[in-house]
Amino acid sequence: MISLRWILNILGIKGDLPIHATTADIVGRWTFKISEPLDNWVNGCGSGVPNKNTQNLQPSLVDYNKWLKDHTSNELIEYNLILTDILNSNSYNESLGRRKWNQLAVKDLSGEIIGGWTMVYDEGFQIKIGDKNIFGFIKYSLLDEKNCNPYDGDNELPSGETLCYETDPSKLHLGWYYDSANKKRACVFGYKSDSENNTLDKLKNLVEVPVKVAIHKGIRSLTTSLQSIAKLYNERIETSWTARNSFSIGELAFSHYPYYLHTMNSKKIYRRLFDNKNEVTSFMELSSKTINEMNSDSGIFACSVQHEESDIDLPSNFSHGDPFLSSEFEDISLNQGNCGSCYAISSAYILQKRFEIALRNRLGKDEEFPKIELSAQSILSCSPFNQGCDGGYPFLVGKQALEIGISSNDCMEYEATDNKECHFSPYIGDYIIEKDGCTESERWFAKDYGYIGGCYGCSSEESMKREIYHHGPIVVAMHIDPSLLVYEDGIYDVTPKNHAKFCDLPNKQLNGWEYTNHAIVVVGWGEQETSESTDKIPYWIIRNSWGKKWGNKGYAKIRRGKNIGGIENQAIFIDPDLSRGKAVAILNSSSISTKEKILPNIGSTDLNTNNIEDIGRVEIENDGLMNLN
Repeated sequence: MISLRWILNILGIKGDLPIHATTADIVGRWTFKISEPLDNWVNGCGSGVPNKNTQNLQPSLVDYNKWLKDHTSNELIEYNLILTDILNSNSYNESLGRRKWNQLAVKDLSGEIIGGWTMVYDEGFQIKIGDKNIFGFIKYSLLDEKNCNPYDGDNELPSGETLCYETDPSKLHLGWYYDSANKKRACVFGYKSDSENNTLDKLKNLVEVPVKVAIHKGIRSLTTSLQSIAKLYNERIETSWTARNSFSIGELAFSHYPYYLHTMNSKKIYRRLFDNKNEVTSFMELSSKTINEMNSDSGIFACSVQHEESDIDLPSNFSHGDPFLSSEFEDISLNQGNCGSCYAISSAYILQKRFEIALRNRLGKDEEFPKIELSAQSILSCSPFNQGCDGGYPFLVGKQALEIGISSNDCMEYEATDNKECHFSPYIGDYIIEKDGCTESERWFAKDYGYIGGCYGCSSEESMKREIYHHGPIVVAMHIDPSLLVYEDGIYDVTPKNHAKFCDLPNKQLNGWEYTNHAIVVVGWGEQETSESTDKIPYWIIRNSWGKKWGNKGYAKIRRGKNIGGIENQAIFIDPDLSRGKAVAILNSSSISTKEKILPNIGSTDLNTNNIEDIGRVEIENDGLMNLN
C-alpha cells in the first residue's frame, strides 16, 4: 500500500507565485520609472532563470529606486499612464479572424488612447504602446515575517494551509521593459498615483496554498483512489465519456499524477468576499453562500457577457491533426513527469505546429524541410518570466519567444527539471556559454503573442475557433478536476467542484477571473451525434502533457461551449516569426527563388515573406487526413 503522503513527499508539489489581483484592482493612474534602455539584460532586473519566489522577495529588491540606481545609470525615465477598463479596437483587427478583438485602453494624462494593456492571469500585467512593452508581476510580500519563511512554490503549514502572503495591487514589482523596434531592454517598476482614492488598493488580497487539507482522509493509496473515481463515472447511466479502469504506480506516479494534488494547489481567495476582514476561511471551508457569490452569474463565465457570433462559416469538424482522425496518427504527447511544465510543453507545441504550417504555406506542399521540435526545456531553464517546474504562463512563453527565442531539442532535451543550466545567450550575463544548436541563428522566435480576443477575459468559443482555423493550435488554461486523470475516451464533461470565478468588472464585456491550474493545447473541434436525441454534442479536441498512455495517445475530447473549468476564458496564441533564427535558414536553403529569400533580423513586423493571415488553415479531406493549404 502506497500512501498519498509518501507520494506527496516524493513529488514535491509546488505552485507558481503567491499573487492574486484582478483587472479592477489595476485600473487607475500609474507612474512607471524605467532605467536607461540598453542592449543587454541589466542583471535580469532582479530575476534569475527561472524566476523564483525567493529571488523576488530578496531584501535587495525592497527599494526598487535604489536597486535601479545601483545596477543602472542614475537617470530614470518616468511615464504617467492611465490604465482603463475600456475595451478598444487594437492592432489585431487587420488579421484574418482577429478583426473583432479588443484590448483594454491605455491613455496618456490628456485622455488620448495611446496603447493597450492586459492582465496576465492574476499575477501581473502587460502594457503595449507601439513597439514598447512593459511587463511585471504585481507587488507581493510576506504577511507575517516572524512565522513565515519564503520558499519557492508553496509555503505549507502543518495544518495544510498557507496564509503567508499578501498582494498589493497598487504597486508593480521590478519588471521588464522592451523596445522591439530597437531591441533595447530596461528594468521598470510602477505604482498607482491615485491610490488614495482607490478603495480596492486598501483591501489586500490573500493567497492560500492548501494541499493536504484537500485530500480526502479516507484515501489510502494512489491506485485505489483513481480506481474509485473511474468506477464512479463508469457506473453512471448518463455519461458521454468512459474512464480507465486499471492503473500502475510506475506509470502514474511520475506522469500526470502530480495534478491529482495540484488541482487543490495555489488557491486564490479574496479578502473582500468576507464580512469579517480579520478572518480568512479555507477554500475547503467556504460556505455554499460564498461559493455562490463567486459563481453568481447564471452564464458560463463569471460576468454576464454578450459575445458576437461568428460572421464566417466554419466547418462543424476541424482539426490540425489528432488520433481521433486516424489510428495511424503518431504525434505523441510529451509526458511532463514530476515537473509543473504543462505551460512550457503546450506553448512549445503550438509554436512548433504554427511554424510547420507557416513554412508549408510559404514553401509549398512538395518542399521538404527538417522536422521542427521546439524545446520545452529551454522554456523551463531560460526564462526570467516564468517559474520553471513551479509553474508559469503560456502568455509569458510568448514573451520569451519574441524577445529571447526558444531552442530546438538539439540544444536542450526535455529532462523534467528546471535545474538544467540554460545554454544560450544573450541572457542574464556573459558567463553563459552557448552550445552548438543553441545560438540565436538556430533558435525559433515569435512575431507576436497574446490572449485570444485581445486581453485576459476577452476570449470566447467563437474567437477560439476562428483563431484555430486561420492560424493554428492554441493554448488554453483550465481547472482540472481529478476525474480527468482517469479519462480514456468520449467527450469529457465534468465541471470541477467549487470552481472559483469572480466578476470584478460587471457590465464591461469582460468574462471575469477564473481559477485555473493546468495548460493544454486545443488542436480542433467537432460535434458528435447522440442516440438519445437529434442534438449533437460539441467538443474541443485537446492535447495534454500527460504522456501517450493517457486518453487517446495523449489526446481527449472536452465538452465545448460550457467553459468547463474555465477552458474558454483565457486562450493564448503565439505567432511564428519567419524573419529570424532557424526559420530564415530553412527558407534560404529551400528551392524558392533567390529574390524571395530573406535576410535575418530585418526588424520589421510587416513581412511580405510571412503573411500571418490564414497561416493555419487546414481542411479535412474525405479520407480523414489533413490537407494544408
